[in-house]
Amino acid sequence: MGILNNAMKKSILKVMERWPQIHSSGPKAGRSFADHLTKVAIVSCQVAKILQAKGVLDDQDVLNAFYAGLIHDTNKLLDDSLRRTALKDNIKELLTFLEVEDDRLLSRENLQKLQFYVALHQDSGPAGMKLLLRDKKDEIIYRVVKFADKFDNFNSADLSLQMSLKLSCEKLLREISEISEGRFNFTEIFYHVLREFRGVLSEEIHKFLSEIVQKRFGCIPIARFVDGMVYLCSSDLSVDMSIRNVLIRDLSEQLARAVVSVDNAVEFRNTGIQLKKSLQELPLEKIVDKILELASNPNYEKKYNTSTIFIFVDGLITYFKKIMDNRSLDIPKEELEKVVREFMAMLRTDKNPFESINARGTLAKKYESIASFVPLSNENIDDLKNEFKRKFHDFHEKYVRDSQVEKAIQKFLEENLLINGIGEQNLASIVQAFKNYGKYETTCSICGNNGDVMKIETAETPSLVMQQFTNRMAPHRRSEPLRRVCSTCRIQMLATKRSEYSYSETSPLILLLPTNYYPEDLIEAMKEEAEFWNADAETEKNQNVSFLEFLFSKKLPKTVYFQNMFTFQYSVGGFRKASWQKVSTIASCFAAYVISKLPVKVLVTTNLELLQDDIEFNEQIKVQDAGPLVKRILDNPRTWAHIFEYYQQGFLSAQMLFDLANSPSNLHAAALIVVKEGEIRGRNREEIMLDIFRTLGGDRMEEMKSMAVLARKWAFMRARDYRHISDHQFIKPFTDAVSALRKFNPGLGEDENDLKSLVFESVRRSLPEGSDDVQAEEFTENFISFLRKIGGNSLEKSKDVLLRDFAKYKNIFLGNVRLVNLQIKKERSTVRTEEN
Repeated sequence: MGILNNAMKKSILKVMERWPQIHSSGPKAGRSFADHLTKVAIVSCQVAKILQAKGVLDDQDVLNAFYAGLIHDTNKLLDDSLRRTALKDNIKELLTFLEVEDDRLLSRENLQKLQFYVALHQDSGPAGMKLLLRDKKDEIIYRVVKFADKFDNFNSADLSLQMSLKLSCEKLLREISEISEGRFNFTEIFYHVLREFRGVLSEEIHKFLSEIVQKRFGCIPIARFVDGMVYLCSSDLSVDMSIRNVLIRDLSEQLARAVVSVDNAVEFRNTGIQLKKSLQELPLEKIVDKILELASNPNYEKKYNTSTIFIFVDGLITYFKKIMDNRSLDIPKEELEKVVREFMAMLRTDKNPFESINARGTLAKKYESIASFVPLSNENIDDLKNEFKRKFHDFHEKYVRDSQVEKAIQKFLEENLLINGIGEQNLASIVQAFKNYGKYETTCSICGNNGDVMKIETAETPSLVMQQFTNRMAPHRRSEPLRRVCSTCRIQMLATKRSEYSYSETSPLILLLPTNYYPEDLIEAMKEEAEFWNADAETEKNQNVSFLEFLFSKKLPKTVYFQNMFTFQYSVGGFRKASWQKVSTIASCFAAYVISKLPVKVLVTTNLELLQDDIEFNEQIKVQDAGPLVKRILDNPRTWAHIFEYYQQGFLSAQMLFDLANSPSNLHAAALIVVKEGEIRGRNREEIMLDIFRTLGGDRMEEMKSMAVLARKWAFMRARDYRHISDHQFIKPFTDAVSALRKFNPGLGEDENDLKSLVFESVRRSLPEGSDDVQAEEFTENFISFLRKIGGNSLEKSKDVLLRDFAKYKNIFLGNVRLVNLQIKKERSTVRTEEN
């Protein structure tokens, strides 16, 4: 289980909900209070857990470290100075708000301790309080919180950019070590940085390197930045260039094994077994086993009227053909002739298999032709497989196998990986880049880098989108653009293809980037939640507080990748005919919803090959290739986040959400939701409609609300059955007033008094019995005031605006009547409940 229990998660969610205010200055400028408090709490908790494992602290101390971190800035939470707010009563009030129910934390003695930790976490805190500390553990815990608070000022994994801050944090770690009498020995901060972001490839590098660092050096990860990771480690660890070189070598080997897939190198297509360029990256044993696996498909024997052995032989023949066609391989002619003779002997034939095979007809004829000169049966498969591996292993390793991927990864790491500041780019590589600049033969079509480029194969890419490649051909030439990519882009594509992501305009890629970093144990907690989400134990899942459920409600995306950022594909359905405009609109609403729940930055894109430029943006949400609708959503993220919740819970269809966002303004959208009420799903459709109506600002015109109160009253007075009042009866006074406005003609010298008379008479004629002229006058005054607002005090302009957008304002009026009606019903219901 992770270190964050249900109570901790619940408290974190309460903090995120209550304190979304943004820091306006200092190193945390642009970040929310909740973001800072949460990270300080989790890092404090993790360091306290290390101390607990060393026998220094106990369970309650860990809880104290967490909650002291979560409320440490009482001056910000209670809007006063730290000295005046770090009081026991205030701390108890905050813990109660955070739904803390543990009596150990709420005891008077423990509140005193929390007061110490909160007051002393700043250098400017009341130093005299230190005299009251009675326990060494208290001295340790306030330093733990102080360390976490300082650590949260880092904005990059490259701690060399903030060296004084790093030294200050390490000083606190040494103090903790001294007070714990050396039992806590994690007094140094270790870090690795990847200076160039390469999408899935970068995430894989961080993942594998973290595993190596933890296993080899015993370091403990505490923070994941977009560009790297930070660890606590022993002071005994000394890093130099030789250690960096060893890490790069081991990391390159692991990544190459992970990135290169035999499934992509060997495939069965409509022409039989095919081998791709990446077979050169693989050992012969893997290739042969995959060929046999594909050949052994039980459906193929019946489909092609053949035996598995002949499909297998075809795959082995294809292996040699691929080698012979590859001009880049330097194989001596006599060596190739020797291999062919040995292969023929293996097949027990005196015919050249490359000349005898009939590859022009159907697959059935092809396999029939193999059967005509290969006297083998399925019983010979295992012997053939083992003999082929044994005889041609050395040949494959010497002439065919060339680990270009491993070499490319190693080169990329040598140029971009920093280990504790070691590994700066040298001048020679910069000079070489300038020498290659602008040359067609040496320019990558994806990233624009200069150097070694090659043609990319479709089989190695997660998707081939023409816009990603530069067309360097002559005008009007009828052929595809040259797909020339650098070695780094190639391994990035291979890494992406190995992931479960695929290009789709209806499932854009969503990246949740931390404002500075994700605490290690927040990532681990979410990984744990993802496992619970897919578990069968529904009862156990429902009892757990979940960050993911808080974010995704009912449906978790198919694949959520947790590393230095959260990455997943967000599937948008529900449209008869989807377009990027519709999909990006829904995805933007989701992004707005995400930032309302979590302190993160969000990137929405269909591009799977992400580069450094893609993740460098200042705004909270970036939607690549976004249209004008998206801009309106991003200008009002809170509004659309709230509306999106109804879509996510199934009350609104995707088409309705898009139609609302596609409206010319929020007021148009408010009018539209009134019309579309019947399309809202669920029993409480009226309440949902009116809540969205309010959210979009439909109730912000005071004159409309005042007229709505009167219109509702008159409708009920006219009605014979108050339970069945039509919309027409509700809006009749407004439509009567608009009818009068149509008769108003300023061109003939008519003024405001004339208009008032027209409106008053029109409204007065339709008043129900029991009404008086005072009410009609009140309605008229509000109508005239409403006209002045929409027309900028020009009645002539007001008339044009209202008549042009009559449908909109009519529905806004109806929405206000319905809103007043609902409020009155709720008030009466409350009164009846109190009376009973």
